[in-house]
Amino acid sequence: MIRAILFDLDGTLHDRQRSVAALACSQHERFAGLQAVEAGRYLERFLHFDARGYVPKAEVYPALLADLGLPGSLARPLIEDYWTRYNDFALGFAGLEEVLGTLRRQGYRLGVVTNGSTQMQTGKVRALGIEGYFEGVIVSEAAGASKPQARIYEVALEQVGAVAAEAVFVGDHPENDVAGPQRLGMRAVWFRDDYWGTPERPDAVIEGLEALPGLIARWNSPA
Repeated sequence: MIRAILFDLDGTLHDRQRSVAALACSQHERFAGLQAVEAGRYLERFLHFDARGYVPKAEVYPALLADLGLPGSLARPLIEDYWTRYNDFALGFAGLEEVLGTLRRQGYRLGVVTNGSTQMQTGKVRALGIEGYFEGVIVSEAAGASKPQARIYEVALEQVGAVAAEAVFVGDHPENDVAGPQRLGMRAVWFRDDYWGTPERPDAVIEGLEALPGLIARWNSPA
């Protein structure tokens, strides 16, 4: 019987690509020094160097500006602007609050498990307006372990009051959100994103959050 559902944050609840694209477009509008290049080109190269957030912004912006032939002196103010305004552009995936509300009403205990800094990741959850749905938001910085290390999933299971066999993990990363939770005994639902490659054996694949309540209900239905 599934009793708890754990979610990745970026790329699963938080539509990070749309969010940072909106922020990058805003920067292009607001910083006159960027307008020497066309907005679409600036965005495409920003997303390339950003690499889904896996490259530090202190490296992203100098590389981006050099690539586009723009003044390197813009790097520092752009980095400061990025972190100052980041959560102003936070966007969730379609059906986010409806799905979380449905799952809570059905009695599931929910949690978030994410790598990153506590301030940034909890700030995103607040900006999305979804913190009240969760028993806990477990961030690698505070947990002292990061996905796919077993300890961070164990901390999350403690927070939601479930054992691995009673929990489902939902996320987009083949290793952090599928293979890692499965090694601990959880079922894993892959939120399809081919950027990271394809997981070997996800227990299920969804194309959007709206599919999740029906999937869990089928797993919990008597055979």
